[in-house]
Amino acid sequence: MVKAKETNTITIDVPFDAFESYSERIHKFVVYNGSYTLHVGQNSRDIFSSKDIQVVDGIDYRPVMDLTYPVDYLVLYYPKWAKFIEDNFRKLWWHEKEEPIWRIIDRYKRHKNISEEEIASLIKQIKEDINV
Repeated sequence: MVKAKETNTITIDVPFDAFESYSERIHKFVVYNGSYTLHVGQNSRDIFSSKDIQVVDGIDYRPVMDLTYPVDYLVLYYPKWAKFIEDNFRKLWWHEKEEPIWRIIDRYKRHKNISEEEIASLIKQIKEDINV
């Protein structure tokens, strides 16, 4: 028992599965790597203390995407494809990273005179990787 105006330090073990969420992509509960905030309080509107923690033993979060998503999503979740585009095409400006992936691929095709077969193969590889 802690008396009024006294403080005690406590340790709370939070099990790994407390951070689970359901992934519709793989149809099971998973723990994603990232930053989580634990809050202590009497209720959600009366928080006494908060602590940020990092989970690193989970899996990396990657949303199910299609080619209408902005290129910035490739930068965040599929950096190998963003790197591929910049290595084989050119460095993208900040505003181009807000454009849909398909538009950048089309521009790459036109500027580098890439054949329809090569671009179809590239699109197929990207789609397989981002699980369209």
